[in-house]
Amino acid sequence: GRFVIRQTKERRLEQDSSAQKRTDLNLDAFLSESHPIRARRTVSFETASTKGGGRRRKQARKGRTTTLGVHAVSTTICRPSLSRATHKTLAVNIVIVREIEPPEGQRPIEWRLLTTESIDTEADVLRIVDAYCARWLIEEYFKAIKTGCNYEKLQLETLHGLKIALSFCLAGSFICLAGHADKTLMVSLTVSLSNCEPWACWFAPSSFDKLRMRKNSTSSG
Repeated sequence: GRFVIRQTKERRLEQDSSAQKRTDLNLDAFLSESHPIRARRTVSFETASTKGGGRRRKQARKGRTTTLGVHAVSTTICRPSLSRATHKTLAVNIVIVREIEPPEGQRPIEWRLLTTESIDTEADVLRIVDAYCARWLIEEYFKAIKTGCNYEKLQLETLHGLKIALSFCLAGSFICLAGHADKTLMVSLTVSLSNCEPWACWFAPSSFDKLRMRKNSTSSG
């Protein structure tokens, strides 16, 4: 299958059969090496504390505008020893997003994204970064359905009834997201959904501006 996931666990790399001596190089060590910068982006980050979340950061991050270097490499990692997969290794592409000049006393911002997507061109590499950035919008989207609309608490007994309720929840979730989502991410999510769900076509990119205008006019009134 196709995937873009963030690396959180250490992995062993496949041993080079031509090597005379076993090196046991791990993924962290490999990615810590110097790799050519394929693209650059200037982005703004909000202040982030060490509280909350399943994976708490060790150091609070000060909000700042900074330049990120995007690297891309290919390698082969070993599957976990308990894996039942036929092949014991997996060839992956890795996109490393790393802050070029972090402020003094601050850890550099860094993402390590494992993917099956192509990294042949700069556009390919940046597309992978954008795909991962859409993760936060997707999480907010499902939060709006599950928490904001209380969809899981509806006591409907038929699939038909659940589908009707879900259609209203989906519409409401998009309207909520339109107020604070980045337009590029909103359009990316719409395109992705339109490939598999017919109702997503209602929220074409042009509809995004209409929803935002409606929200602004309501707030000013």
